[in-house]
Amino acid sequence: MSDFLIAVTQLLLSLLAGAGLFFLWRRVAGKAGIVFWLVTLGTLGRAVAGQTLFWISFLGLPIAPSLQAGNGFWFFALDGIFYYDLSTVAASEGPRAIVTLDAGLASVFYVKMLATCVYLFGASPAVALLMNLAAYLGTCGVILTMGGAMAARGRVLGIAALTFAPSIVIWSLQPLKDSVFLFIVALFILAADRWQKEIREPQSGARGVTTLLWTAAIMTVALYAISSIRWYFSLFIIAASVPFFVAAILRASHRLKTTIAAALFLPWFFAITVVGAGPYLPASIRAMIAPRKNARPAAAAPLSIARDLSKARSGFDRSKASTLIGVGPALSPAAKKPAARAAPAAARTTAPKETVAADVQEIGDVVLPRSHATRLIAGTVALVLPRALAARLGLIDVRGGRGLWLVAEIDTLIFDVVLLYAIYCLFGSIRSGGLREPSFWLVFFVTILIAGSLVYMIANFGTLFRHRNMVYLGLVLLPLTVAGAATRRRSAALAEVDPIQETDGAPLAARTPSM
Repeated sequence: MSDFLIAVTQLLLSLLAGAGLFFLWRRVAGKAGIVFWLVTLGTLGRAVAGQTLFWISFLGLPIAPSLQAGNGFWFFALDGIFYYDLSTVAASEGPRAIVTLDAGLASVFYVKMLATCVYLFGASPAVALLMNLAAYLGTCGVILTMGGAMAARGRVLGIAALTFAPSIVIWSLQPLKDSVFLFIVALFILAADRWQKEIREPQSGARGVTTLLWTAAIMTVALYAISSIRWYFSLFIIAASVPFFVAAILRASHRLKTTIAAALFLPWFFAITVVGAGPYLPASIRAMIAPRKNARPAAAAPLSIARDLSKARSGFDRSKASTLIGVGPALSPAAKKPAARAAPAAARTTAPKETVAADVQEIGDVVLPRSHATRLIAGTVALVLPRALAARLGLIDVRGGRGLWLVAEIDTLIFDVVLLYAIYCLFGSIRSGGLREPSFWLVFFVTILIAGSLVYMIANFGTLFRHRNMVYLGLVLLPLTVAGAATRRRSAALAEVDPIQETDGAPLAARTPSM
């Protein structure tokens, strides 16, 4: 095929992709209302900002030159350059090369998706914007699908956070995996929610069987994608699936069948994770599946995993990052005299040295926590509190930031609003029975596990800022998982008062006042 014909074909496919995004936007945004404007602003804002950033960097315009990486990339998308280079090489060799990409590549599932887009639409970093816009709209669609009539406020807040939170928006403007990853996780949770609802209130005939099959298929594909992008997250999903299946069994109409299904799902999920994660799955976890000769017993696996976590944390501590999360004087006496430990910027790259305090260590002029408790406290403070407030309280000490702290502070404030609303909904759902919802336990434990891992493992605020969007998603979905119980309770109450309420020609959701 000639280059001219290839270019024309890619142009036509790009136009079709644009038309597809338009119809997806119309379907998700719906009619006029607050959701319509939020989704529209989120879509247009990402499209315009992504194109603007691409052309500024591609043309080398004198706008924030210190933050540009050239060729359409920016400083916050350095791993995007790696993904893009891999995808262009695979796309140039054709579909077979894309499908057979080495499983040992980082985030290979995402690289295959990006390579497919490059093959179909042309080799340009801006092509990832199509994929990220579709992922944003898909995640909005999941949020709008969950929760029932009583979750209107939660859906609006969730879409607003997804639309405006900088830690979610920024990564959607470059060839990065974050937006796609959030959509895949949300899709898994939606499929699991639909599966347990079908188990609890089965439909008659082939329709019920079809629902169970397609939800199981979506969970399988989504978990494979998750494990090949961020393997640790799939392990968190497996761990959270245990209380999810227990709650589903307790609420199922056929408990024996549900128990058998759960007993099959858990090893299946684990097998999918092993295949998807490939060589990235730690040896300590692989030893639990196929112990080698003279290897440590499987009972020692938790200790091996703990050692792996400590090694990973030490790697962050020794990094040359300019935004290391140090402890403030309120958490460590060693941090009380910053002048005494002032050092040139170059000294920050030296090896760590012990301080007089047993629970801290110094990297250059930043005092880092060493004890488990201090690490958890400092990480939680960095996750939840704005940096300016945390520094004023003497809790943490974070330097650097390239003049972008205002962006990070805005993101933290939005995060706190979503967190407080999630906590409010959890307490409010106790009376309505929301805490008995299987999907609640799935989202709750995944969110707790990922948040706990982030605050303990990551000693660099820039990395924590990027990965915080995974916690965002959990906090957005939590109120929706408990709202279903309130919706059913209200429907039952209305049916008792007036049995024809649900058959008078308009669904209950249509009569629920909108925001």
